[in-house]
Amino acid sequence: MVDAHQHLLQVARHDYFWLERGSAIDQDYGLEDLRAQLGEVSATVLVQAAPSERETQDLLEAAAASGGLVRAVVGWIDLASPAAPDAIGPLAARPLCTYPNYPQYVSGDPKASSSFTCKSLH
Repeated sequence: MVDAHQHLLQVARHDYFWLERGSAIDQDYGLEDLRAQLGEVSATVLVQAAPSERETQDLLEAAAASGGLVRAVVGWIDLASPAAPDAIGPLAARPLCTYPNYPQYVSGDPKASSSFTCKSLH
């Protein structure tokens, strides 16, 4: 079973303008927190919660370290920015792996496609 919408939160690192300070969810929430609540869910999609490229990079790094739990990331790029093509280029260079494969970080620069390979779930 796939849960197609999960957020990871790092409240001191990212600007979650929508997050009410002092609320029940005003706290860090990482992969280990998520794993503890998944039940029969075996795969998930991370979705950006802050409009920043930095959070997108953090989510991609979390996906690479997830051991196959995270199958996709919905990130953020300011498409109105003149720098958008330069920001999209490295993201688009990451390997696209067809199911049941997923991109696995091997080593090196986490922004470089050569640092990833497609790994089979089976």
